[in-house]
Amino acid sequence: MECKKNENVCAFDRGEVCIGPVTRAGCNSCCVNEGTWCWGCRGLIDDPEKNAYKEVLETHGLTAEDVIKKFQLYFGWQEGGE
Repeated sequence: MECKKNENVCAFDRGEVCIGPVTRAGCNSCCVNEGTWCWGCRGLIDDPEKNAYKEVLETHGLTAEDVIKKFQLYFGWQEGGE
């Protein structure tokens, strides 16, 4: 939501992967404001709506595998790879 509040163009609308819907807010979308992508600096939310997120990905022609590939460096330590 911080991206929208700061009037950034949605990464999904640019054909890019975004993990904003499953990460904690509070960074004021600082990376996105500077023209890069959100890498979830504040961590994942405790109980993400995985099915809803998958639906958003599918709407934009993306898969969970696309997300895992892009963010494995940051979240590879998590149990189950999720």
